[in-house]
Amino acid sequence: VSQFVDTSVAAGMSGVAEDEAKLCGGPGRNFRETGGRRAVPLKTIPGLSVDLRIGEWDFNALEVNEERHNHVLQVVAFELLRPFRFLPRDVLTSFLEKVESKYDASNPYHSHIHAADMTNSFFYLVSKCGLWMTCDITEYQYAAMIFSGIGHDVGHFGRNNMFLINGRHELAVTHNDRSVLENFHASTLVRLIEEQKEGGAWLLKQLPLEQASKFRLWIITLILATDTQKHLEDLGAFRVRLGADSFDPHAEATDQLQTFSM
Repeated sequence: VSQFVDTSVAAGMSGVAEDEAKLCGGPGRNFRETGGRRAVPLKTIPGLSVDLRIGEWDFNALEVNEERHNHVLQVVAFELLRPFRFLPRDVLTSFLEKVESKYDASNPYHSHIHAADMTNSFFYLVSKCGLWMTCDITEYQYAAMIFSGIGHDVGHFGRNNMFLINGRHELAVTHNDRSVLENFHASTLVRLIEEQKEGGAWLLKQLPLEQASKFRLWIITLILATDTQKHLEDLGAFRVRLGADSFDPHAEATDQLQTFSM
C-alpha cells in the first residue's frame, strides 16, 4: 500500500477532509469508544477517495485497478480502514499486501478486483441505508465488516461448492459439505490475521481478548452468510424478523449481525 498511499502526510495535517468525514459517517459522527479511546481519522492523500469514487456506487474497480498498477484491493481497503485508530498503520499495510496476494489475479471473477468491488458496494449500501456509524456497536465491529468484504473470497481457485462436494475434495470433507468455500475463505482470512501475532506485529494487539474474539466472530459470520445456497433461507428468516415490533438493528446485537449479513 505504501507505494500507492502516502502515509507520511498524516502527521502534518489537521482537521478532517470532506471525503474522510463521509467515510466516517458524516460531520460530527464519532466512533463509539474502544478501551477509552475515540477513533480520529488519519490523513493520507487528501481527496483520494473522492477522486477514485471510493464509497460511491459508480466506483469502477476495473479502471482503478489498472490505474493503481493491479492493486485496487489494497487501495480500497486502506481508504476504508484508515479511520480506525486501533489498527496499526504499518501492520495494516503489510496485512493488506498479503491478503491481495492470496487472490488469484487470473481468476475470471473471484479475484482481488471482485473483492474490492464487493467491499465498496457493501460500504455504500450500509451507508445509504443509515446503518454506518449509527448503531450501538464498537469501532472494531464496523472494521470487521470491511475485513469480511476484503477477504470473503480470498484464496478462491475457480470451483464452486457443488463441484468440491461431488468430487469429495479435501475441503468438502474438512467442512462436512457445508458452506465449503465460505468456511475456507473465513479460515484463510483469520489465519492471515493470526499469522502476524507470532512476530509481535498483530493487527488486533490494541484490543482486549474478548473484543478480539468478537471481531473474529463477526468476520466468520459475515463471510459464511455469502453462501448463495443459503440466501433464500436467510432472507426468509430476515423478513420474519423484520416484521417484528421488537426489530431494532441500531441497538439489538442479534438484529445487527443478521442485518449486516444480508
